[in-house]
Amino acid sequence: MAKGTKEQKKLLKAIKKNPNNPDPLIQLGWIHFEGHQYNEAKQRFTQAVELQADPQTTADATYGLALIEQHAGHYEQAKEMLRGIIRECSDFRKRPEVHFALGRVNDEIWRKTEWKNEQDKENSEL
Repeated sequence: MAKGTKEQKKLLKAIKKNPNNPDPLIQLGWIHFEGHQYNEAKQRFTQAVELQADPQTTADATYGLALIEQHAGHYEQAKEMLRGIIRECSDFRKRPEVHFALGRVNDEIWRKTEWKNEQDKENSEL
């Protein structure tokens, strides 16, 4: 963990030095995400999205937010975020992990939906 702590300190220093650069925010967000510190990760990803940087950077932060929403069981929100980055960012359109995450979210929604009848279930986009 010492390496992570050193890396975190370096990123915090970079954020303090240039608060309008989303890259260290996203890097720190991923470190927190991997450490299962979802509140901290969400805070960093949100800050990066709010900077409205280039589409690729914003999509990366949004992807992190979508995974956090998925982890929290907020499948509809995660689905909308994932669909948005697939539509809006060509690089993310090609990433299999994004499509896999969307598939997992759709599967969870499918399983938790209370269908009124078989016809609704068969006609669902899921």
